[in-house]
Amino acid sequence: MWARVTTSQVDPAKLEEEKRIFEEEVVPVSKDIKGFQGALSLRDSSTGKVIVVTLWETKEDMLDSEESGFWKEQVDHFTAIMTGPPQKDHYEVSSMIALTSGITTGT
Repeated sequence: MWARVTTSQVDPAKLEEEKRIFEEEVVPVSKDIKGFQGALSLRDSSTGKVIVVTLWETKEDMLDSEESGFWKEQVDHFTAIMTGPPQKDHYEVSSMIALTSGITTGT
């Protein structure tokens, strides 16, 4: 399993909009992409820093989602609320422990 970690800075006043876009626009279409295994959005409410982790079955699936333009299309949903360009990193998942499956809601 592989993870793409996208870090961005969002106007702190727009964090609820970021959450809405992530849950209502990005995740639903991601489910149809080959190899997509899940996503997690983390945020620091005081600074507006947002970290999105997407999980992929294979490295090839993850990279294909970028080469096809899919990643950029999803990032473009956030352009109006980001205060700078996002940073993207890739990691091999060495271990993952999920105590509860099917978590789909946020705070």
